[in-house]
Amino acid sequence: MHSSFMLKKITIGCAALLALLLIAAGFVLAKAESGARAFRIERHVHIRATPEEVFVVLSDLNRHREWATDEAQRVSTIYTVSSPASGLGASVEWQDSREGDAGRLSIVEYRANEFMAARVEVIRPRPAVTRTEWLLAPTPTGTRLSWTVSGPTRFALRLLKVFVNPDNVIGDGLERRLTALKSLVER
Repeated sequence: MHSSFMLKKITIGCAALLALLLIAAGFVLAKAESGARAFRIERHVHIRATPEEVFVVLSDLNRHREWATDEAQRVSTIYTVSSPASGLGASVEWQDSREGDAGRLSIVEYRANEFMAARVEVIRPRPAVTRTEWLLAPTPTGTRLSWTVSGPTRFALRLLKVFVNPDNVIGDGLERRLTALKSLVER
């Protein structure tokens, strides 16, 4: 008799726990489904150089990996740059042998020393297409460079946003790369 009473308590407890988990999962999925369908993340840096000096490095896709990738990626990634390596239509493809990442960045808008926009197509590991823009503005002591990444927010990213702020994750990557570009140009 005592063991059947205990079994009933355990069953009720498990059922209650399962119900709570289902309610929590429903809440997370509902929150993810109601999330924004697009994202936009922007970061800025001040560089002690003219817009022309910044743009020459920024727009040369042969130099892209010097500032737009982490050291580990530089070692394990194969880059193929189009000819010409800058200007409208220029592109760079990458394939990382260590991580398996692959994609292509193509220049879709180009105003020398002022603005550049690219379409970024990630092929692996998760296919995605985003737009990235760089806006250069002269200042009395150099150039203010703004970098914006935007695109559709797929369900997986909306689900992740319930737990992690992608603005921080992606924004941190932009800040690291802007700092690397700043260091490269100011040498």
